Amino acid sequence: MLVHPAGVQGAALLAAVTLPSLGVISAASRGLDEQIRSAALVGKLGERALDRSLRADALLGLRFSLRVALYGVAAGLLIQGLLADRRFWLEVDLFRGVKVELLAPVAVFLAYWAWQRRERLLRETREWLDRTLDFRTVALGLAGLVALALLLLRSEYAGAEVGGVRLQAVSTLELQVRALLERTLYARPRFKEFMVGYPALFLAAYLLRRGRRTWGLAGMAAGAVAAASVANTFSHAHVPPGLSLLRTAHGLWLGALVGVGLLALVHLAAAYLAGRLRRDTDG
Repeated sequence: MLVHPAGVQGAALLAAVTLPSLGVISAASRGLDEQIRSAALVGKLGERALDRSLRADALLGLRFSLRVALYGVAAGLLIQGLLADRRFWLEVDLFRGVKVELLAPVAVFLAYWAWQRRERLLRETREWLDRTLDFRTVALGLAGLVALALLLLRSEYAGAEVGGVRLQAVSTLELQVRALLERTLYARPRFKEFMVGYPALFLAAYLLRRGRRTWGLAGMAAGAVAAASVANTFSHAHVPPGLSLLRTAHGLWLGALVGVGLLALVHLAAAYLAGRLRRDTDG
């Protein structure tokens, strides 16, 4: 069956969905273990026993990122092996599951998360349906739909055409930055990896270590974009695997750099708000 193009496409799509999804689920399990350990430590020795430094948060975020990247690379190399055929090398036949490949790991992780907390989720859903929709709920829903649309559009380099209107999902500034990265790094990393996926994992580490389980797992779901993007990098059979690995490595270190910068800003904001709260209390 794998000799047939449909069999190859199906096997490659299965690898593109399962391994990145497992990578994010594995990282999330590690994050929940860290949350439980932190809560136990605080309960036993008090708040000061927990290391809330930028370094500790960054190390956990880096472990999340490495785990997600490794699963993505494993999926990518398996895809490369499955597409090792002249039909794909010469682009006579193309891998058809790109958009599914980008969205499926996020969807699988959300489904796994929902199943793990299904009883609480059902209770909260019933409570939510009994309430009147407010502006915040509508705004969050619309923001989610916009993010989903942008992710789909960005799978096309210049956007997509809808009803005769060209939708541009990539800004002029980003195109200029892409050109700069191509000139300096040779293998340009993907924006969705180092500007969205990996930084989200660093933010998830910060949130989980402080007991913010729901928001931390939401950050993990956003981090699934990095795993999907890494696997997608290898889906172009005509591109040498070494070049895809280099592109992935650049995405990882740039994502870690952006993630640490994001954590630094969060730490500064938290310190400022804590200081302001103390002044208001003292006053």
